[in-house]
Amino acid sequence: MNQAVIIVSEKQSQSGQKERSSNNFTLADFHEDARLTVRVYYDYDEATQREAADIVFDIKADRTGKDPVVLSGISSGYVMENTHHRNLYIANPRNAAESFTVKISV
Repeated sequence: MNQAVIIVSEKQSQSGQKERSSNNFTLADFHEDARLTVRVYYDYDEATQREAADIVFDIKADRTGKDPVVLSGISSGYVMENTHHRNLYIANPRNAAESFTVKISV
C-alpha cells in the first residue's frame, strides 16, 4: 500500500494569516514507526509537474494560542520520523514562485 498525504500550499501566507499557507493535514494515519519522505512539486499530477527543490517551509501544529513549530527548514527529499501529529499545516514558505503541492509518503 502506497500511503500518502497531499497538501496544497499557497506561495505565501494565506489571506488573513501570519504564517499559515495551507489547510490542516494529519500524519496520524501513518504507522507509528513510519519513515516519511517529503516531496514538493509545482503542477502536481499534471503533464507539467516538476519538483520544486528550491522551496523551503516549516510545519506547525494548529493549537489554541501560539502554534508550535513541529519541523523547520523542510524541502523536497526530506526524510523524517512520523510525528503522529494531527492538525498540522505548512507555514512560512520560502522561495516559492507559485502555489505548490507537498506529498508526504512512506
